[in-house]
Amino acid sequence: MNDQALYFKFPLRILNWNVRGLGDAQKCDVIKDIVIDANPDLITYQETKWSECSIFRVRQVCPAKFNQFEVLNAEGTKGGILLAWSSKFTLLDSYVFNFTVSATLKINNFKFMFTAVYGPQEDRRKMEFMNEIRKIRELNNLPWLITGDFNLYRDLEDTTGSIRNMGLLSEFNNLIADTNLLDIPLQGRMYTWSNKRPHPTFSKLDRVLLSYHWNSFGATHSLKDLPASASDHTPLFLNIKPHANPCRKKFKFENFWLKHQEVHGVVAAAWATTSHSPNPVRVFQEKIFTVQRELLSWARRKFCKRDTLLRRSKWVLRQLDRVEELRHLNTIEFRLRIKIREHIFGLARDKELRWKQRSGSAWLKSGDNNTKYFHAVANGRKNLNSMATIQDGNGTTIPEVMLP
Repeated sequence: MNDQALYFKFPLRILNWNVRGLGDAQKCDVIKDIVIDANPDLITYQETKWSECSIFRVRQVCPAKFNQFEVLNAEGTKGGILLAWSSKFTLLDSYVFNFTVSATLKINNFKFMFTAVYGPQEDRRKMEFMNEIRKIRELNNLPWLITGDFNLYRDLEDTTGSIRNMGLLSEFNNLIADTNLLDIPLQGRMYTWSNKRPHPTFSKLDRVLLSYHWNSFGATHSLKDLPASASDHTPLFLNIKPHANPCRKKFKFENFWLKHQEVHGVVAAAWATTSHSPNPVRVFQEKIFTVQRELLSWARRKFCKRDTLLRRSKWVLRQLDRVEELRHLNTIEFRLRIKIREHIFGLARDKELRWKQRSGSAWLKSGDNNTKYFHAVANGRKNLNSMATIQDGNGTTIPEVMLP
């Protein structure tokens, strides 16, 4: 993954749009004009309603630089996906399933997977759709971008209409959490679809999801809307930019690790490893590096999903509170809410301790609930965490060339 961070040097611009049919020539002209103005590198259209595709049809809705594409043909006049990319990308592999089209692409030495989805409208097929997304994640461990019309909700506020199946809402949130995906917020808009009636219904059906890889190497992203001049769905435009100077993260010992007894065994086992170097300084260095590596490995196994668990626990608590406004909670729900609150307090306490350590504000006591303050101070200290020189016991500065 460090290699991928170093290779990601160019911005990516992606346009996603449920176009609701591409059979009208005038409509295709309007869509192509919007694409030319946006100047994306990758495009995906859902509901093309094409039973078959050709380069001639792609030229009607995409500029000439999009000379490579993959499609999922419509079933009669229902559905259909077009995924197209510009000539600067190299196709490594592609996958077409029942609801998705995926392409593994390379630009220079940077590799990633791009998936376009069109989720089924029928509730009976939505679990099949979500299972298909899980299987795609298992194809590789590359940085992943998945976008399209999911036809699923994550929250009660995702529509001004009614949600018939709360179980699907929960399953969709579980899918996003289990596959370590990040739902990119749309700037300036709450919804992506409208029925365009005098008293309209609004829904958020279209999304962009990114895997954790993009954040791990410092990529920044923004998601904006484009004019919905040719469809009742809003076009989404994603801009992903590389970090200016991707670098290896420094090791930091987290104080809250000490709250877990097994950390002592991890350190002891790592320190007991044998080194074959005759240089005692090198032996010491190797032991330190081994301890760091084993601690990070242990922490990833034990804590990698703690922030996700905290978000999910808050979401469940919020849903229970909303249900209570409509009816009394039953005994199981009431006890579950108590357990979730206790769980949230424990996770939040660990999070506060983590940011308290990074901020260096030792004069604040644990429990002061100043996580946001700790976060701000920690970010301000980054440029101070450097060592200009090393001096020996006599106060003599050691030249850099003599350091092991």
